[in-house]
Amino acid sequence: MRNAMFLLWPEKKETWHYWTQRRFQAHCAGYNTITLAGGAATGKGSTLNTKIKTPYGWVKMKDIKEGDVISDPHGGIQVVTKLHPIQERLFYRIKFNDNTFVDCWDDHLWAVQTHKDRDRHKPYRVLDTKTLYELVKTKKDISIPRTKAIWQPEQNLPLDPYILGLFLGDGCYSQESSSPDITLGIKKESCKNYLLLQGYSSTWSIKNKTWRVSLKESKDTLKTLNLCGKIAKQKFIPKIYLQGSIEQRSALLAGLLDTDGALMSDYGYEYSTTSRILAYQVLDIARSLGFRAVITSKQPTVSGNIFTKKGTKYSKAYRIHISDCLNGVELPTLRLKAKTPRIRKHQLITSIEPIGIKKGRCITVSNQDGLYVTKDYIVTHNSHDAALIAILFWLANPKERTVLVAS
Repeated sequence: MRNAMFLLWPEKKETWHYWTQRRFQAHCAGYNTITLAGGAATGKGSTLNTKIKTPYGWVKMKDIKEGDVISDPHGGIQVVTKLHPIQERLFYRIKFNDNTFVDCWDDHLWAVQTHKDRDRHKPYRVLDTKTLYELVKTKKDISIPRTKAIWQPEQNLPLDPYILGLFLGDGCYSQESSSPDITLGIKKESCKNYLLLQGYSSTWSIKNKTWRVSLKESKDTLKTLNLCGKIAKQKFIPKIYLQGSIEQRSALLAGLLDTDGALMSDYGYEYSTTSRILAYQVLDIARSLGFRAVITSKQPTVSGNIFTKKGTKYSKAYRIHISDCLNGVELPTLRLKAKTPRIRKHQLITSIEPIGIKKGRCITVSNQDGLYVTKDYIVTHNSHDAALIAILFWLANPKERTVLVAS
């Protein structure tokens, strides 16, 4: 076992001093893999209101039960095998470079890599939050893995998801109109042709140089989905479409991008809308498909003043930048065709700050690497016995110089 180092780490918080960290780093200098483990009875927890991703939606930590099926960040499903007791502990807020964050307590485990680890294709290290808190003060290149596309069962959808995406982008169905329609510009001819193949009819406006595609055959369906009479800033995606399969969500996102999207210089997409709820739903769908997605908002202004028309303030505009699909999901877009860029497989930690004492709990999952998906599709670690993980890793990789730190 000359390639393994076993260190006994004190459980008391006050023993974690700066000089102790430096001694620890000196001991570990020649070792490739560092694994930190809490005590055998120590849980690695999140707040009770933290959401956990399941194939059927989001479930709060306080509502999770043993035996529940939850999502696997590798694209499958797994089971919660154990619930640990609720505790009051010091919590930290970890922020990431896509404007997301998650709250967890000091012993919560994270699979992380540094820039050198990524360049040398080294495996993830398993560190706890309080260790990361100290490391992030000096290192700005620590990252966690991103989730691949989340598996969800196929839904029996009342309307083609691509057509729904087109309608949410360029469609109109007012209370006064006899039937809904989609107005498409000349650059969106491919979208119009798709609608014609589905049996819809169109008319050409010479004056406006647009096609008006009538959706009268889907009038009752759109009314049932509660999309009748919605102006631009009120539009939303019906819940059943958010719960669709990877293929169904991909088609929906493709329709949205083909109408209100644009290609970016980094080969990604940008989606724009004035509907806040639709913006965050698009953000959710993009991340659920393994994309890196970041949302921004801006109030239209003229010379620093809020832009108005006839005394009416313009709606805030939301933009979602969508890029770096982790597992190669190809959006079936007809108008926008993005090239395949270099994929960033990681999510950088930007800051960690203590936020006080809160109640939380942890779970154990059946996934072999102990990873599951929490709020904003952040990949985190469960409360497996990290010592066992380290030993198993060393047995599987005997040439790795491994450090095991246990309290």
